[in-house]
Amino acid sequence: MIKLFYPVEPPHVTQHYGVQAPWYSDYHRGTDFRVTDSYTIMAAGSGKVVEVAADGEDWFELKEGKFVRTKHYKKSGTTFGNYIIIDHGGYFTLYAHLSLVYVQLDQTVKTGQVIGKGGNTGHSFGDHLHFELRMGKNERKSAVNAYPYFSKTNVSSWAAEWQKWIVDNKISDGERPHDNVTREELWTMLGRMFKKD
Repeated sequence: MIKLFYPVEPPHVTQHYGVQAPWYSDYHRGTDFRVTDSYTIMAAGSGKVVEVAADGEDWFELKEGKFVRTKHYKKSGTTFGNYIIIDHGGYFTLYAHLSLVYVQLDQTVKTGQVIGKGGNTGHSFGDHLHFELRMGKNERKSAVNAYPYFSKTNVSSWAAEWQKWIVDNKISDGERPHDNVTREELWTMLGRMFKKD
């Protein structure tokens, strides 16, 4: 079974694969992560860049509490905005809605290498990373739930000790990345609270 490196740190999932909503033609084919335009996006595995779009603009902006179309609505880029697709040999990963792209077509990348910055380009209602895992073919219909493939070991080194403490003391089972407060944020707060000088 393949193991994927989390493409953002901390890895806070805001929408899972398979969600159905009125704005989807069928269902959500990716895993969305919370980011801002200051977040770096990392390659989930080593491979070769097979698609890049770097001319996308924000299609929506928030004005007076409502999302409104910008002048770029469907005029620049794709629904994914700025995006990258990497071929890992037998499976593909897609990183969408980026503000900046740092790689080029045919470039070889390594696991954990910074490939872009988080953003809100394309059909997106706020900064997030839309991540897809495509098995076998680089096609939308080949997307599968990526979440079971993420390695639980690539947690920040500064948080690993506190993760163990929280799980050992039954404060959390360590398996709920969709909580409002991320596991790493909780570990950091608890770590500071219990730190002995």
